[in-house]
Amino acid sequence: MHSKKEDTLPFVAPDFINESSLLPSMPPGEPGEEEHDAWDNNCDPFEQRFLPTSLESAPIEEADIQRAFAQADTHIISNAPVPPSSPTRPPRWSVSRWRALSFRRKFFVLLALLIVLLLMVDGTLFLLNTTRPHFSTVLSGAPTRPILTVTPPVTRPGETVTLHIAGFSPSARVLLTRDMQQAVRTDGSASLIKLGSDGHADLHVLIEDNWGAGTHLLLAEDTHSRYIASVSLQVMSDFPAPLPHLLASTPDQPDGLKGPLGFGTDIPEENTLQSLLLRNTGGSWISWQATSDQPWLTLSPQQGVFQESQGVFVAAARVRLAPGYHQGTITITSNAGKPIIIQAQVTVLPPQKATSALLVVEPPLLSFTATDGANSPAPQYLTISNPGAQPLNWSLTTSVPRDALAQNLPENGQDTNTWLRTDTTSGSVMPGASARIRVMAQSQQLLPGVYGGILLFTVNGNPLVAMQPVAVALTVQPRCGVIASPGSVLLASVAGRQTPFDQPLAISATPGCADVTNWQAFSQASWLKMTPTSGQLQPGVIVKGNLLFDLSRLAPGTYTTSVDLLTEMRSQTLMLQLTVLSPSATIPATPPVLGTPTNSTPVPTTPVVPATPSPAPSSTVAPGTPTPVPQPCTLQVTPTHLTFIATLLQSNPPAQTLALSVSGNCPQSVSWAASSDAASQGWLHLAVTSGVVSKSGATLVVQVNTNGKLLGTYTGQITLTANDRSGVATLGSPQAISVTLTVVL
Repeated sequence: MHSKKEDTLPFVAPDFINESSLLPSMPPGEPGEEEHDAWDNNCDPFEQRFLPTSLESAPIEEADIQRAFAQADTHIISNAPVPPSSPTRPPRWSVSRWRALSFRRKFFVLLALLIVLLLMVDGTLFLLNTTRPHFSTVLSGAPTRPILTVTPPVTRPGETVTLHIAGFSPSARVLLTRDMQQAVRTDGSASLIKLGSDGHADLHVLIEDNWGAGTHLLLAEDTHSRYIASVSLQVMSDFPAPLPHLLASTPDQPDGLKGPLGFGTDIPEENTLQSLLLRNTGGSWISWQATSDQPWLTLSPQQGVFQESQGVFVAAARVRLAPGYHQGTITITSNAGKPIIIQAQVTVLPPQKATSALLVVEPPLLSFTATDGANSPAPQYLTISNPGAQPLNWSLTTSVPRDALAQNLPENGQDTNTWLRTDTTSGSVMPGASARIRVMAQSQQLLPGVYGGILLFTVNGNPLVAMQPVAVALTVQPRCGVIASPGSVLLASVAGRQTPFDQPLAISATPGCADVTNWQAFSQASWLKMTPTSGQLQPGVIVKGNLLFDLSRLAPGTYTTSVDLLTEMRSQTLMLQLTVLSPSATIPATPPVLGTPTNSTPVPTTPVVPATPSPAPSSTVAPGTPTPVPQPCTLQVTPTHLTFIATLLQSNPPAQTLALSVSGNCPQSVSWAASSDAASQGWLHLAVTSGVVSKSGATLVVQVNTNGKLLGTYTGQITLTANDRSGVATLGSPQAISVTLTVVL
């Protein structure tokens, strides 16, 4: 330690520590190991330092600073206090700095940004996928989807078929219907089925006489997800299905309207409602449309499709009519024959001097249309007017009668009484003023069908003023699907056939579909393919398809499989049964007995013993050898059912072909004749009505003419007979071929 107290010196650069003014001169001496001896008799130079005063150090510091600037040395620390500074932002990236980066750094920066963006998109899609209700149906590969199959696919009235439901959610509630929302009674006598924990169920359905002959569409709909699985069932009958017949009736005249539809006499402010009941007293189903020639005479709904019955609201609005008697006409056209003409009458009293509030509600009818499981339709508005002399205080109540307009839709577990709502239920209107209320139909909880409700307006505090009803109709249409015609295929062929053969199909969207429908087809057997396998269906457009069968590796037996036709929220199962016979067997003249298991499992048929060839005249027959029995001459016709699908706006559908062949002990040629029944002679045409069929076979081209046909289903029958040279009828003669023509939108 030094005895003197040292002043604090300003910082001096290391280069200047040998300044002569600061350190004393070193004593002379020799450097080396004896250097420390030279200091022994001398004083420490640091003790003899000369410490300059502030005046003496100022020029030294100034010289140091000038020299530092001259050498571009910016690392100078000042003793002056540093002024406080505000927090600084991190440096921003600029275009120049980005350009200055190397290519490798640019690449990694862009790659990191892309990964962050993909993670954000993936998270968004995952959130949307987990929050919306859906099935795992994918229109590519081998999708998992709900399906509905029927065994057997062809039946008769009085018989029982088995429905197999699979692929639905565990313990789902499924509503089983047929055709146009007709209830299907199962062995449990209920149409609403609760599936097992595996989403499967097997049901037995009795085919009643009221089903009628023809192709029927069975549907199973999940009441939560609204996914629909469907399958076609062919019902054969010795009696042709009766034609549809439309009858319009009222509650007062249930056997049919015999006179005009009267709306009575009332003041101009009063609206009057009536109801019509449209009934089908025949068979099949009815597609109808109603029009009115007067603006004061309205209907809701104005069109529809039903099998048994459907209700229609009819209203007469007097508010814009002059006093007196008025008459209008309602015209109902359908596929059931001639139009129905209904005359409507109403009388309007002269207006009276208003001394109180008056209630006028327009329009008297509202009609909504929605799609099953989709968003509810847009709201509609009612106008409440007060042509009276006092303020109008009004209120309304909502009434939804059970199955008011439903097409016999059973209880389905849904709350059907809360779908009709308004934004307000009461209000006040000054004299000469008006107000609007919003009416909403919440259809998302409703299954396909027609629903009706009443809004009843009353004037508060004035019981003498009549209540004003407003009728509301809501039609919930099923989702678009795809159907094939024919709906099921039964074929027979001989084993060992090396050349694949095909079966033509007509592919179209479900009736009433107004949207473009994407679809795909998936075969459940390796020996069966369908072309095309996917596509888009325009409304009312029919696409030609083919089923390709490869029998080269199939052993004799009966094979049952299916082709699944899938859309976004529907599946249609096309049932197929193929009977493969041994080369020596004959193709049966009638369809084989059905009921084989699915999944293309061959069911062995009764072995057919090949017929021993007849010996030549010169051959010797050994004793005890049985004499061969010749097979009788038999007529075969395939297919046994033809289905045509046509649209109102397009030309006739393509013609179809019947294949005629004979087997057994037949002469070189067999004569045949064909005819159509009386009910179908106006639209069913045969290219020829007679001919000769040889061992190589023959064909008969069948065409239909849809000119003048309205929406609906038409059935007919072709009868084929065959005789040998001697006039004896062949085995399997006569044969009846059923024909179905369906006209869609």
